[in-house]
Amino acid sequence: MLERDMARRGREYLESLGFLVFKYHGSIYGVTGFSDQFGVCPDGRAFFLEVKNTGKKLSPAQVIFLEEAREHNALADWYDSLEKLKNLMVIWKYDK
Repeated sequence: MLERDMARRGREYLESLGFLVFKYHGSIYGVTGFSDQFGVCPDGRAFFLEVKNTGKKLSPAQVIFLEEAREHNALADWYDSLEKLKNLMVIWKYDK
């Protein structure tokens, strides 16, 4: 499955749980490593999610960005399948 298709399915799933989801479109003025998806959880907490094709790894800049987001109390992680995203929602306690 293409990354854009996974991102769309992930966004639809998150929105079904009450998340407000935005897609980051990179530019020369952007932050290196910024996550593909970000937004607000149903309880108001910020989240950042990196979407990857199956088997692909995070870049060093993406790892650093996610770590920094967590240090500021945001929820931050990555997924390469809908199953992994659903597991994250269980861990984050947003599953239905």
